[in-house]
Amino acid sequence: MGRADDRRVGSNVRYARQEVGLSQSDLAAAMREAGQEHWHQTTVSRVERGAQSITVAEGMALTTILGPGVSFGTSTDSELQLSADLIQRGQLLKRLRYVDEALTELTRVVRDMREVLADPQLEEDHPEEERDRGEHPEAT
Repeated sequence: MGRADDRRVGSNVRYARQEVGLSQSDLAAAMREAGQEHWHQTTVSRVERGAQSITVAEGMALTTILGPGVSFGTSTDSELQLSADLIQRGQLLKRLRYVDEALTELTRVVRDMREVLADPQLEEDHPEEERDRGEHPEAT
């Protein structure tokens, strides 16, 4: 980004930060929690003055913290949105794969349990269980 873009981004970040009621220190702490470990109050100050550019990852973290209404006022806005959409889609696909694997495993367990429960040998091996249920082995 150019210097004018950096100043525009900084102004928008400052406005959004103030709108949500965060101090520069609060925003820096939230950025660190969002995985941007190098962010400190001085980083927020430099970004807001336009003295420091932000990366796409930082822009996405800022959007998460400050809300989707924060605009970076540059051509990177659409790139940030596209990146955020792709990351969200990737996370959803990863979760879907996890659920699919869990369902596959659950289906296997249910199938195995049905086989065990349908095994006639099971009843012959454990007639006391039938008595516990009020049934008598000779009655079947």
